[in-house]
Amino acid sequence: DEVRYVSTLHDAVMKSSARIHSHILSSLEKQHHMMQHLLALKHFLFLGQGDFVSSFVESLDQEFRGRTSIAGIYSHTLSAVLEGSLRTTNARFLPDFVLGNLRARLMTGKHDADRYWMGPPPKAKEVEMT
Repeated sequence: DEVRYVSTLHDAVMKSSARIHSHILSSLEKQHHMMQHLLALKHFLFLGQGDFVSSFVESLDQEFRGRTSIAGIYSHTLSAVLEGSLRTTNARFLPDFVLGNLRARLMTGKHDADRYWMGPPPKAKEVEMT
């Protein structure tokens, strides 16, 4: 008798689990455009969008050629290079909700003086009161 109850409970949990997983995946795909965001990751992070990468790297080279550090390089300059590459390549055909998430920022930490990075804008730093 106990085995039947455990089996019934197991079946109910499995059906609920399948329904919940299906709902989550459906929400990710339809409401949050998961596949388009994954495609954008492929294009931009994994260099799958060849014309964008070529344009972006060439523009960065022209803009920053001869520099040995980030001195005199500003975030708005990086953003302009990024936007120019987006406008002149096939990346411009990506949905606005994908393009709106692209940012270029300058890493300025103590150990990052000579590095560049593409990514989301930095979060505001919390100030600790003593």
